[in-house]
This record gives sequence, structure tokens and C-alpha cells, in this order.
Amino acid sequence: MREERRAQLEKLLEEAMHEALFEHMREISWRRRGRRYYYDSTPPTKICAADAEPDGYDYQVSLRFGVWFPEVARLAEAVHDRGLPEVEECTVQTGLDELCARGESAWWPLKSSRTIPELAQHLSWGWRTYGIPWIEEHSDPERALATLLARGDRFPAAAMALYLGRREEASRLLTEEIFERPLAAAGLKDWGRNRGLL
Repeated sequence: MREERRAQLEKLLEEAMHEALFEHMREISWRRRGRRYYYDSTPPTKICAADAEPDGYDYQVSLRFGVWFPEVARLAEAVHDRGLPEVEECTVQTGLDELCARGESAWWPLKSSRTIPELAQHLSWGWRTYGIPWIEEHSDPERALATLLARGDRFPAAAMALYLGRREEASRLLTEEIFERPLAAAGLKDWGRNRGLL
């Protein structure tokens, strides 16, 4: 895809996100940065972002959601100084395509300004139907930990368990991670020893 077309689609995507979510997000005190909306007045930081994949000359668009616990990031030494994290950097994250019921579409086309109203309706539906409940549920650290465990994300789960004051669980998870990732064992052991887990 040529750069000129990509820039045009990015502008259209921002317009669609604005039409879909701006009024609602303003009412609930979320702020906007580019194609992301976020709430960071009290931890954890909550993020809703547009996800766009090139599809020939057009885009396919969906939503991604994340919850970032800054204290867990500090414990995991995953802190960055860029301010707002990306969805991929959140403690827990998901895509609308992972949440939709079987048979429901989670990706919609963005071709021109004429497709913005329909896309905005889909994005608003995805946010209200799946985004809000998922983010509210995963703002609870216990639920976030359960999701990390269910996904087999042992190192972030160890940091979350440590944040929750469950040192034995954090130690067990770290030991399992060291066993499963021998190439990363030295760094993981240092991390664990520095926190009194090993």
C-alpha cells in the first residue's frame, strides 16, 4: 500500500473512531490520543484502540482493549518512559475478535469517507457490547491474574501475584517459567533473587 493511501486511511480511521466513541468517552472522562482512548485518572490505566490491517487498497478495522497496572509493570521491570502504553504493553490485553461470539464479525472495511458511518456503528457496538465489560472485569487485579494464568503467561502472572502479596504463588510461577524458558533463565533468576523469590 502506498504511503499516500495509508495516510488517507489513517485520517479516515481517526474520523471513524471520533464518530463512534468521542461523545461517550467524554461522558465517562476518557481521553483521546490518536486512535486510542484511555482512562488513567486512577490506576489501572484502561485503553481502547483501533486495530487496522491493510487489505489490498483498503483497511480492515477492529478494536483492541488493554488494562495496564503500573505497579505490576514496575515489578516486572517493564516500565517505559513514553507515557501512555500501547495495548500490547498492557498487563492484560485482548482483541475484539477474541471476545466476539461465534458468527459475529469483529473486522469491518474502511474504504472511503462513505464507509465511516457504518464503521462507526460497528466500533461503537464492539466497545459497548464487549469492550466495556472486559475492561471493567480486568480492572480487578484478581481477574487479571486469572486471565494471565489461563493464558499461560507465567512471568507477568508472577509479577501480578507479587503485587497482590502472594509471594509463594509468585515464586512457584517464576520457577515454572525458568524451567520452560532455559534461554531466559539467567535474567529470570536475577529478577527472582532481587525480590526474594528464589
